[in-house]
Amino acid sequence: MRRMDLPLNLRMYNLFRKNLHLPEDQAQEFVQVIDEAVKEQGAHKHEQAHALVQKEIASFKEQGDSKYEMVDKDIQSLKGHMDDKFAYVDTKFTQIDTKFTQVDARFDQVDKEFRSLRDYVDGKFYESDKRMATKENLSETKSEIIKWMFIFWIGQVVATIGFLAVYLKK
Repeated sequence: MRRMDLPLNLRMYNLFRKNLHLPEDQAQEFVQVIDEAVKEQGAHKHEQAHALVQKEIASFKEQGDSKYEMVDKDIQSLKGHMDDKFAYVDTKFTQIDTKFTQVDARFDQVDKEFRSLRDYVDGKFYESDKRMATKENLSETKSEIIKWMFIFWIGQVVATIGFLAVYLKK
């Protein structure tokens, strides 16, 4: 077997016992002390590494908290900005609603004016129809008058002729 294949503790034991000429029990004790020292030092390094990791975690957490606070401030700032913009939009919608109300009122007024104009035009057409009826009645009346005038004139002519005939016969 080669020396490198042996575990470290066994190689140290062989080194202390053979090369340093320590008795077996002292060589074994020396290996145990070194092993404990290495373990202790490893535990101490482990504790240091653990403390360092904890410190780094705390630092990251602190940085994360500060970044969180920055992000939170940014979000609050954006929220305020958005609230301002929404208030502006609401104001504009209110103004638009007011304009629509004014336009509706104007359309109502125009509608009333058109109804009034339509009533006026309808009245004029009614009067015109009435006049047309009056002209027709007038023409009928005129023809009746002319008929009665002819009858009267014929009666007058007959009476005059009769009067002359009676007067001339005498």
